[in-house]
Amino acid sequence: MSLDLFGSLNANSTASVIALILAALLLIGGAVALHRIIRLKRQFAPYLHTFETASVGMTHSTLAGKWIRVNAKMQEITGYSSDEMITREVGDITLSDDMDNNEALNQQLIEGTIDSYELQKRYARKDGRVIWVKVTAMLARTADGHPDYYIAIVEDIDELKRSQLALQENEARFRAFWDNSPFNQSVKDKLGNLLEINQTYRRTFGIPDTAITGQSLSETHDASWAPQVDEFDREVLRTETTRTADITVPGKDGEEIIIRVTKFPVYDSHNEVAGVGGVSYDITGQVRAAQEIREREERFRATFDQAAVGIAHLSFDGNWLRINARYCEILGYTEAELRTLSFRDITHKDDLGEDLDARAGLIAGTRDTLTREKRYIRKDGSPVWVAVTASKTDQSGSQEPYLIVVIEDITVRKDTELALAARAEQQAAIMDIGQRALSEHDLNALLSDAANVIAQIMSVDFCLISQRDRSSSEFSIVGTNDAGKKYVGWPVQPRIRHLKTIFEAPALEPVVFHRGDQDSPDITSPIMEDIGTISAASVVIAGDDNTPRGILIIHNQTHREFTNDEITFLQTVANILSAAISRDHIASDLAEREEMLDTVLENAADAIIVANASGDIVMANRASEDIFGFNHETILHMNLRDLVPITYQSASGSSDVGPRPQFSTREMIGVHRDQSKIPIEVAMTQFEGPNGTMHISLVRDITEQKSLQSQLTQASKLATVGEMAAGIAHELNQPLNIMRMAADNVLIRADAGTADLDYAKENLELISEQAGRMGKIILHMRVFSRQDTSDFVAFDPARAIRNACELMRGQLELEGVELDVQLPDSNHAVYGSESQLEQVLINMITNARDSVRETAPTENGSEIIGTIGVKLIEDTDDAVICMRVRDTGGGISEASLERIFDPFFTTKEVGVGTGLGLSVSYGIVNAMGGSIVAQNVEGGCEFVVELPITQEAEDETSAGLPTLQAQELR
Repeated sequence: MSLDLFGSLNANSTASVIALILAALLLIGGAVALHRIIRLKRQFAPYLHTFETASVGMTHSTLAGKWIRVNAKMQEITGYSSDEMITREVGDITLSDDMDNNEALNQQLIEGTIDSYELQKRYARKDGRVIWVKVTAMLARTADGHPDYYIAIVEDIDELKRSQLALQENEARFRAFWDNSPFNQSVKDKLGNLLEINQTYRRTFGIPDTAITGQSLSETHDASWAPQVDEFDREVLRTETTRTADITVPGKDGEEIIIRVTKFPVYDSHNEVAGVGGVSYDITGQVRAAQEIREREERFRATFDQAAVGIAHLSFDGNWLRINARYCEILGYTEAELRTLSFRDITHKDDLGEDLDARAGLIAGTRDTLTREKRYIRKDGSPVWVAVTASKTDQSGSQEPYLIVVIEDITVRKDTELALAARAEQQAAIMDIGQRALSEHDLNALLSDAANVIAQIMSVDFCLISQRDRSSSEFSIVGTNDAGKKYVGWPVQPRIRHLKTIFEAPALEPVVFHRGDQDSPDITSPIMEDIGTISAASVVIAGDDNTPRGILIIHNQTHREFTNDEITFLQTVANILSAAISRDHIASDLAEREEMLDTVLENAADAIIVANASGDIVMANRASEDIFGFNHETILHMNLRDLVPITYQSASGSSDVGPRPQFSTREMIGVHRDQSKIPIEVAMTQFEGPNGTMHISLVRDITEQKSLQSQLTQASKLATVGEMAAGIAHELNQPLNIMRMAADNVLIRADAGTADLDYAKENLELISEQAGRMGKIILHMRVFSRQDTSDFVAFDPARAIRNACELMRGQLELEGVELDVQLPDSNHAVYGSESQLEQVLINMITNARDSVRETAPTENGSEIIGTIGVKLIEDTDDAVICMRVRDTGGGISEASLERIFDPFFTTKEVGVGTGLGLSVSYGIVNAMGGSIVAQNVEGGCEFVVELPITQEAEDETSAGLPTLQAQELR
């Protein structure tokens, strides 16, 4: 371990420490140890004094960087005391940017790769100031060579360092100036060899970035002009004066340029001439600009005199200094005439005030230039539009400043702009009137609004719009601008026939009038005389068929010309007003028609009811109140099903309140206010309204009709019963014969004494059975013959077919007609009267029987003379029940087919049949919402009845005919 007894002591505490050491040694070591300590103190005293009083900072620090000892100079450099220093480390006062390099060098000391190092770095003083120091450091090692501590000598080089930095900065600035100077700069030695040139020099002459030091001008430029410049340089060296000359040299692209060269002597530190410095710059532009200025002055004079625009110079007091020919031409004056006038004399009065203000601003310097459009008054008194540009010249030397005025004739452009502006204003007015025409419902208000817009746009005194009366064809004023209100209602009465002629002509051309102009048509009228019209223009408001509907006419009390654009504007507005008048006529016609329709509806004998898709009633006429007994207000709060509970069934079988596009008529039952039932006939259709699908129902009270129809039906029934008498007698005779035979058998056995109780019982049961059968036949005939007064209900059509066939079967068998019945299982019902449908089927079978009988051969070996087929078909796709009755009777003539359902029409002999059967059948089927047709088929005729399938549940308790049990259905 190295001896450093005072490494951690400062100067003030040295004596006390030594005293303590001596005391300790005395206690443990005796006199010999004390003697050695005293000798060591004396030996190291000079070194300690040198450390403390050195003119440079001296420090000892641990390997970890903690200060062990610092001298007074180090304290002065850092601003810290010794006590403050030994509590800190080297890194505490060294800037962080410098510590990495410091530590790297210390590492090399420890590794032994270097013995010492020298480093410039920065300390942060106690007062916050940063200073530059130079540190020379080495490493103290122990006796066995291990690193012990660092020894450093620190010199304050802050001032020197900052001077060096400043010098470097100055050199950098000089180099930047040298390289970036806009001038070509060069330095040559006394022998004429180049020492340095800047970048501008290289760019100007196209010299690459290669070393040129020691080269002559000829070697660097390879130019013929170099000797001339070298001679110029030698003259500078000889006279030691600064000289300037302009020379022409080739530039970097070979094009000749003119440069201005200034050469001056360069002196060394002994004030001896060492060479020649040069500064040059390209003055080609300046030379050429000067030449161009001269040429420009010549051109200016020519331009001034021959310019296509007017140019003048005016003094501040308004007098003309110079005027070119075009200026005079625009104003129509000669130069001599114009010089006798001031600019005030030729400026339009409406533009003079603004001109004077602008001119004052130019003279006062508050504005640099003036640009505006104004009007001059030409020599002939007409205005001319010009674009004026004016500016003030600068005062130079003894010449007074003046105004430069340039004018351009823009009359054509200005007229075009004014025309375009007027057209744009007209287009906006047309759009405005068009929008009003679409939204305004008061035609007279619209016409007056249009008249005001026209009068304002065209700056006329009056705009009057007349309309033609639709009944008298006379014209009268209905719309005016505000100034013409007094003329509303005045008739348009031209004093000559020409005006009437133009109204009636197919080509309705505009008319322009100027009072006193022989070429203008004379269309004077009381209105024009009252106004005092001097100029007028009119256009006809024509309909689509060119029929005049009105007249639009403008009046002016002073002379005024009308342009084509203005006439077109008037005609366009007239066309818009024509459309508005048409809409007003249509609205008026619709109102009249609506009133008439309301009258028709209210006076209609049948009820007319309009309902929406849900059946809610939205309209009903007076007849609806009469039929159903409710007042109008109550009906409008009801649903159609409240009046007609049974759903109206369309032919397609769908349950609907209404209908299809064409009418479909049905007999139904309505409900009166007193809850009584009303037989009604309903015809329904539908239409698409603004709020969706609407349904119209025409309802007729058919109480009387039903009574008459019932009587007619009953008559037909009784006729049918009469025709069926033989068959019924046959049907009754069979059970009677059986009953008689059974009784006779019992009597015979009784007389013979062989009768027994079982035999008698068996025959009595047979008699009872046949009696029951006869009772059913009689009951069926009695019910069938009875007048039908029951309401329509849902019922099974197959049951009606069975009953009808059973009634007719006996008669058909007697006459040799075979009955073929095909009845599938029926799952659907129809809506109507079961007994009436049975009557329809009996009528069709009867007609089929007659046809078969008429065409049967006189002598027929077979008992069967023909066949009648009855078939039931359920068409679920079309939602109808189809019943077909076909015979083999040879068919019906085409003429008879057309009248087959007419009342009292028959093809039979006189006295045979009533001619009512098929007519009544047609009415019954139609009332049930179905159809019946007759058509010829192979070998005979076929009647087809189609009835819509109802969605109402079949009423099993309905008052229908009893169902006969068929003995045989073939």
